[in-house]
Amino acid sequence: YNNGLNNKYELNLKLAIIHEKFADLINAKKYYEITYKIKPDTKIQEKIQLLNELNYDKSEYYHIIRE
Repeated sequence: YNNGLNNKYELNLKLAIIHEKFADLINAKKYYEITYKIKPDTKIQEKIQLLNELNYDKSEYYHIIRE
Protein backbone atom coordinates (compact mmCIF):
# COMPACT_ATOMS: atom_id res chain seq x y z
CA TYR A 1 0.00 0.00 0.00
CA ASN A 2 2.76 2.44 0.91
CA ASN A 3 4.72 1.65 -2.25
CA GLY A 4 2.52 3.63 -4.63
CA LEU A 5 -0.70 1.61 -4.50
CA ASN A 6 -2.46 3.99 -2.11
CA ASN A 7 -4.28 5.73 -4.99
CA LYS A 8 -5.96 2.58 -6.30
CA TYR A 9 -9.74 2.71 -6.04
CA GLU A 10 -10.34 -1.04 -5.76
CA LEU A 11 -7.65 -1.57 -3.14
CA ASN A 12 -8.97 1.20 -0.88
CA LEU A 13 -12.53 0.00 -1.29
CA LYS A 14 -11.56 -3.56 -0.35
CA LEU A 15 -9.58 -2.34 2.66
CA ALA A 16 -12.61 -0.32 3.81
CA ILE A 17 -14.90 -3.34 3.48
CA ILE A 18 -12.45 -5.59 5.33
CA HIS A 19 -12.09 -3.12 8.20
CA GLU A 20 -15.84 -2.72 8.39
CA LYS A 21 -16.37 -6.49 8.55
CA PHE A 22 -13.84 -6.72 11.39
CA ALA A 23 -15.70 -3.89 13.20
CA ASP A 24 -12.77 -1.50 12.89
CA LEU A 25 -15.03 1.35 11.86
CA ILE A 26 -12.48 4.12 12.31
CA ASN A 27 -10.18 2.62 9.69
CA ALA A 28 -13.13 1.59 7.54
CA LYS A 29 -14.26 5.21 7.42
CA LYS A 30 -10.71 6.34 6.61
CA TYR A 31 -10.48 4.00 3.61
CA TYR A 32 -14.00 4.85 2.44
CA GLU A 33 -13.02 8.53 2.49
CA ILE A 34 -9.85 7.82 0.49
CA THR A 35 -11.92 5.79 -1.97
CA TYR A 36 -14.43 8.63 -2.29
CA LYS A 37 -11.66 11.15 -3.01
CA ILE A 38 -10.30 8.95 -5.80
CA LYS A 39 -13.68 8.40 -7.44
CA PRO A 40 -16.76 10.11 -5.95
CA ASP A 41 -19.70 7.73 -5.75
CA THR A 42 -23.04 8.14 -3.99
CA LYS A 43 -22.86 4.64 -2.48
CA ILE A 44 -19.50 5.40 -0.88
CA GLN A 45 -20.80 8.76 0.34
CA GLU A 46 -23.82 7.05 1.91
CA LYS A 47 -21.53 4.53 3.62
CA ILE A 48 -19.39 7.33 5.09
CA GLN A 49 -22.52 9.13 6.28
CA LEU A 50 -23.83 5.94 7.88
CA LEU A 51 -20.55 5.42 9.75
CA ASN A 52 -20.64 9.03 10.93
CA GLU A 53 -24.15 8.56 12.33
CA LEU A 54 -23.16 5.51 14.39
CA ASN A 55 -21.10 7.49 16.93
CA TYR A 56 -18.80 4.49 17.11
CA ASP A 57 -15.96 6.53 18.58
CA LYS A 58 -18.02 6.86 21.78
CA SER A 59 -18.97 3.20 21.85
CA GLU A 60 -17.74 0.76 24.47
CA TYR A 61 -15.70 -1.12 21.85
CA TYR A 62 -13.41 1.82 21.10
CA HIS A 63 -13.25 2.85 24.75
CA ILE A 64 -11.72 -0.52 25.62
CA ILE A 65 -9.21 -0.31 22.76
CA ARG A 66 -7.99 3.15 23.78
CA GLU A 67 -7.20 2.06 27.34
